[in-house]
Amino acid sequence: MLTRVPAPDLGELLMQNVLWRMSETPGRIRFSGRGPGADTDEVLIGELGMASAEVDALRERRVVA
Repeated sequence: MLTRVPAPDLGELLMQNVLWRMSETPGRIRFSGRGPGADTDEVLIGELGMASAEVDALRERRVVA
């Protein structure tokens, strides 16, 4: 039920394995997920409309990654 997956920033993670295993198309875990802050600009600036300076200030205060 559990498998070890390499994570670039964290080393190795223990994650839940793929639930359904089919003979012709077996599932697999391709990656452990995006790193902290990978989508911060897209969400805060792109979707919520915050200014870049505001996001930079939040980064300086370590509120967001």
